[in-house]
Order: sequence, then structure tokens, then C-alpha cells
Amino acid sequence: MEWRNKDLIVHSLEKMLTQCVFQIAAGYEDADDCDALRHDSMLKMCCGLLPNDDVRNDAVY
Repeated sequence: MEWRNKDLIVHSLEKMLTQCVFQIAAGYEDADDCDALRHDSMLKMCCGLLPNDDVRNDAVY
């Protein structure tokens, strides 16, 4: 069940969990690297995005 405000959702829970799992697998154990890693092409592809896909600046991971 989604508890977040639907008007403010940028990323699905599935996408955030996927990103977190791959980030930890890549050796980034603390979740404070998400902002820098949103430009990482390999992480984008692991999360189902294309390397050139733009990720919103105000996204909360």
C-alpha cells in the first residue's frame, strides 16, 4: 500500500528499492551517495533506465 502523497511521488517504491540494492551491491553502503550516483550510467541501466535518461534534480531516493 502506498502511503506517500501521490502528487509528490517521482519514483516508485520498486525503483527506489532496486536502486538501493544495486547501490549496496556496488559498495555504496550508506544511502547518501544517491545524488551523485543518479548520473552513473551503469546504475541507471540496472534500474531500468537508459544511460541518457534524465533523472529529476528534486527526486528523493
